Amino acid sequence: MAMMIDSSADLPGGPGLDSVRERARIRAGDRRACHPPGRLPAGAAAAARIAVERALIIALACARHAGRCEWEGTLDTASLITACAWDCLPGAKGEPGAA
Repeated sequence: MAMMIDSSADLPGGPGLDSVRERARIRAGDRRACHPPGRLPAGAAAAARIAVERALIIALACARHAGRCEWEGTLDTASLITACAWDCLPGAKGEPGAA
């Protein structure tokens, strides 16, 4: 049986993703990833990066809450995306062409 987590109701610090992220000790590279989608940045690559980072923050916070993932200190999603998705999201911080 799979555990279902409603990130706005079940996670400590909810309903705001920013407070959930802080409690789970996750640092967002782009703070816009923690706010409801609204005005997207110019360019598809920037919008995609924010969407991927938001999904990663939610997944990591849920995994930590479920006891499936632990880490020491603060986890930096920008570093994770740069290290693991540089080929899918060109212009990531630290990569050639980064904004």
